[in-house]
Amino acid sequence: MANTNYKGCLLFLDDFKNTSDLDLALSYSPNILLRSWYRWGEPSSQKSYQKRKKNVTKLLLRGIKLGGGTSLSIVNQLDMQSPSFNLSWLTINLEGKVIKKKNYSYATISSPGFRTYLIEKLIQQVKLGVSELHLGETAGKINFDNWTLAYFSDWIFKKYPNKSKLWWYQQFGNLGLKLISSKKISRNDIRTLKKLQKNRLFLEWGIVNNWKGINKNKEKSFLFYLYHRNLNLFIMELRHQLKLNKLSASIDVWGFADWILDLENKPDAVITTPPDGRWGFNWDKDISFDLKKNKKRIKSILKKEIEKLSPTQVVLMIDHSKPFYEFAKLPDKRQVKVLNYFSNISNELSINFVVRTYTHKKSQLGDFTKNWLRKTCEIKKNEIN
Repeated sequence: MANTNYKGCLLFLDDFKNTSDLDLALSYSPNILLRSWYRWGEPSSQKSYQKRKKNVTKLLLRGIKLGGGTSLSIVNQLDMQSPSFNLSWLTINLEGKVIKKKNYSYATISSPGFRTYLIEKLIQQVKLGVSELHLGETAGKINFDNWTLAYFSDWIFKKYPNKSKLWWYQQFGNLGLKLISSKKISRNDIRTLKKLQKNRLFLEWGIVNNWKGINKNKEKSFLFYLYHRNLNLFIMELRHQLKLNKLSASIDVWGFADWILDLENKPDAVITTPPDGRWGFNWDKDISFDLKKNKKRIKSILKKEIEKLSPTQVVLMIDHSKPFYEFAKLPDKRQVKVLNYFSNISNELSINFVVRTYTHKKSQLGDFTKNWLRKTCEIKKNEIN
């Protein structure tokens, strides 16, 4: 049986935390608010886990499930001030400096300790009523932390098990000698490589922060296998903790990537944006985009990805800020056409479609769109009753 958390009327709120969010959810009466309690770092006192319990309970009493989840990389100052957070988990560059962006830093899920830390936050969510856990930034912000360096040493030695000491030295200089001697490698070992040796190393390592885990020749690299390994371990450890705590929740991840395929510990679903600008489609911002003309190609792209991921379910959602924020600028009636278009494609491919109800600025979609949502929500719920 397909997981019921991905059947019926699925909506997404940016962050379910207060009475106005509750009222908005109740106005549509969906089956579940997917990934609508999402962790971008430790919540402030106003957003503390316990303070959300009252509204979560109200939602559940109305028969509406709540989804939650977390970024697998982003942490904030509150995380770093927590006694249970270890600063050694922070992602660092080759120079050994902590990587920061705006108010966020990043931690590495190559670290078993950071995985445990995040899983504890997810278990707290489930204990308060969350029934779906979304894992975002699944590649993590992997750079050159000590755990990742250790996994690289192990990975590359297994890749070239029968090479001579001379070969290792010619390929990677003194770093190669450390690798063949099973000695711990450092960031300085990489920084001080000669240009040709460093080029060879990064053909093995891959392009840092590249979602696909490939190198400049578009070949699978160490990062491909690291992303796969880390996500596989995280899902396994999360399911184990759910079982130990006698809890139940579905688990889904964001986006298509080949390294997500063939996980031993598969997610219950993969959520992704419909084919967009990456394939040359600008339905999100061009009011004259010919939906009918492009339907065959859009369906073909989706069908291939669905087949790759089978039997894991696929769920479409216009999100990942760029498509959604462009889409939100379209005229109200055009928004309805686009939503109806992807809803129909989803039905034809036997997958589901999540609709985001408003922007981060609390700007809701137009009246025609809201009416379409209410009507479609009712139809989708009746289909599973």
